[in-house]
Amino acid sequence: MPTGQAKTGAVVRINDSHGNCSQYEEGKIQVIRFGRDSNWADVVLPEELSEKGVGRQHCELEFGPGCLQLDTNGQGAVWLGGKRVYDQQNLPRNCTISFVEGETSATFDIEYIPISTLAETVHITAPEKSPFTTGKYALGLAGAALVAALTSFVIWFQNDDIQISEQTLQGVFSVQNTKPGEVDGELTPIATAWLAPGGVVVTNRHVAESVDFSITNGASAYLRVPPTEAGVDGTLIRIIGVTYHPGLTRFQNYLSSIPPIKFQAQQLYLRPYDLAALHVERIPDHIKPLELAQAEEIAAMHRGQPLAIAGYPNKVNRTEFDKTRPIPIIEYGAFYGRAGFAQQQGEKATSPFMAYDIETWGGNSGGPVFNADGKVVAVHFSGSKEMRNGKAVSSAGKSYGQNLRFLHQMLKQESGDKINWQAEQEIWSGWTSDLPTIEASKVALIDAQSEPTANMCKASFTYDWDTAPFMWGQKIRRRFDALEMPLPVSGKYYVYAQSLKRGHCPAKSGKISGCLQATVDTPETSFSISEDMRKTFLDFEFDHISRSSNGALTTAGGQREMIEMVIGGGHSGDSLRINIYVWSKGVCAGEIFAER
Repeated sequence: MPTGQAKTGAVVRINDSHGNCSQYEEGKIQVIRFGRDSNWADVVLPEELSEKGVGRQHCELEFGPGCLQLDTNGQGAVWLGGKRVYDQQNLPRNCTISFVEGETSATFDIEYIPISTLAETVHITAPEKSPFTTGKYALGLAGAALVAALTSFVIWFQNDDIQISEQTLQGVFSVQNTKPGEVDGELTPIATAWLAPGGVVVTNRHVAESVDFSITNGASAYLRVPPTEAGVDGTLIRIIGVTYHPGLTRFQNYLSSIPPIKFQAQQLYLRPYDLAALHVERIPDHIKPLELAQAEEIAAMHRGQPLAIAGYPNKVNRTEFDKTRPIPIIEYGAFYGRAGFAQQQGEKATSPFMAYDIETWGGNSGGPVFNADGKVVAVHFSGSKEMRNGKAVSSAGKSYGQNLRFLHQMLKQESGDKINWQAEQEIWSGWTSDLPTIEASKVALIDAQSEPTANMCKASFTYDWDTAPFMWGQKIRRRFDALEMPLPVSGKYYVYAQSLKRGHCPAKSGKISGCLQATVDTPETSFSISEDMRKTFLDFEFDHISRSSNGALTTAGGQREMIEMVIGGGHSGDSLRINIYVWSKGVCAGEIFAER
């Protein structure tokens, strides 16, 4: 080495419990892999450890700036000094890690040594594989002093910009439930919840709806707390009830009270007030509420500012330990901006959503979004989904969190205080003031295409999804069948059926499939139309000569003369609005219509 030129990088020495040592040099290898798969792993683990939760591709140690960083691939459990290590955590330079507590064949001493501190006579090698087999060696740890130091070590999840303490992550829970009718059945992780100030357990409304259905239909729902020590299952806390943020229902009632807005595809994909409180049995004393960022801190956020999400994503290859000994998985990313209602551009402090560049999965719903100081700045609820085999599995683009203002409102409600709905309605007015109304859009379109007609007749129907039956396990959760509407006048019918929530769609229903379905059946024409969950409305037209009287659904000869709607999707609290417009040269007939 030339004089004055220091060699950079590091060497990692891995000592097994038999005293064997393997060495890896940064630059020659960037990632050290541990697992049972001999074709993948650098350090091959015994096949019999599969029964103890060790995966074929269990974890990786990646060279980072001045340290090693752990990547558990979202599945492998790793223990450090008797405590579970978090995904993407930086490891101490000298430590002992284990993949099964107390199992000598899965315990290793790790030394991270900057090359600049090594003598030049040391030769570094990177073995192709390091096979370890059960019974080949005895336990060999670094020493009692090191073990004692690690046992008292306060673990932090961190990267260069973000630090979240273990104490904080103890307050991030896995939401789990059984199948309907199985009170003591197998628990399945479904989402994330966390402890907010005032002892309120927070998650998303759409998560709480599933929980609510479980506990009212012969099933059970629980929070699973992260374990506090090695080899011990996390505590189960029974969920006994839910309270929804009332804002969604009130906001949709507001939308139903103003001239109908012409929403475009995807504009209602994100819904505000997607928050709920879970009422549970006693929270353990060692769990403390997460700290919320102040409004001033959130207002000062800028694009590119580092953020992280803690939660329990439903990634592939879950092990049983992921259910019984859950540890929050942390995903890094950055703040992108504030997102407006109905995908409107322009940032405002009152914008309902926060957007960030973090990949999220199903199961992340309800999780806290942290800033660099480990304070909560939003509640995660959605992402732009990547589809695999017809199912949404992860957010391939932006992910979204609920404005923390909504959380403060819910905490006020839980403490018995009132929410200022008058002020909130003024905000809603700002959200909707620039959106085009259906009527104005249709009038402009029709007047431009044809001779203006004398009268515009319209009918508007509003339905509450709460009145529709809930079908558990179906692709379509709620459904209105055979909403029949007469065609009382002659003219050109322009139909706009709009759901204020994208729905879960049926695979097929009769001749048509989709979330919104309509059949027009008259003596002149008969056709069906449908849309899937990518849209929240139907928009079609047809000509009709009326033969019935007094708003009858059939003619004197018994022929059908109606529009039949089948509306699927939605959850409790969502509403549906159907608007039918008729442009006619004659006077409108029937009580359901009003003149233009």
